[in-house]
Amino acid sequence: MTKDQNDMQEPVPNRWQVLRDTVAFQFKLLMDGARDVLLSPISIGAAILGLIFSPDNPGIYFNRLMKFGRKTDAWINLFGASHYDPNSETRDSNDIDGKDIDSKDIDSKDKARNTKKNVSSDAYVKKLENLLIAEYNKGGLIKDLKEGTDTLLEKLRKDQ
Repeated sequence: MTKDQNDMQEPVPNRWQVLRDTVAFQFKLLMDGARDVLLSPISIGAAILGLIFSPDNPGIYFNRLMKFGRKTDAWINLFGASHYDPNSETRDSNDIDGKDIDSKDIDSKDKARNTKKNVSSDAYVKKLENLLIAEYNKGGLIKDLKEGTDTLLEKLRKDQ
């Protein structure tokens, strides 16, 4: 295989990365669904209000709602973290299955991430992930959960 072919291959995520991505995706789906449920009746109301109160520009309220919808769509970023990108700051090189993460590193990475222009729900997902990693490093409930899950997965693998 040539160097170019190696560069083009996507890295294979471990099970904890897959679990993290699945939980993050479900959270984003929940936010997206809630937004859709709210925007549906609001869009009808915005169209009716525009037709009644703004005959010169009947689409004014509806268009504002569409602009808001586009902003929330970009903020939710539903499919933004669905794959591992080693050049992205959305995932640390050290995770629960890897080396310990120093809390100083988490703070500096969070500060760098928060200075980006395009803040999305990924920032909140990352903060939650960092809290879980810190709890794991302390040896608390998250560590017990991980060890129990690892044991269960090993048993399932052996039973196959």
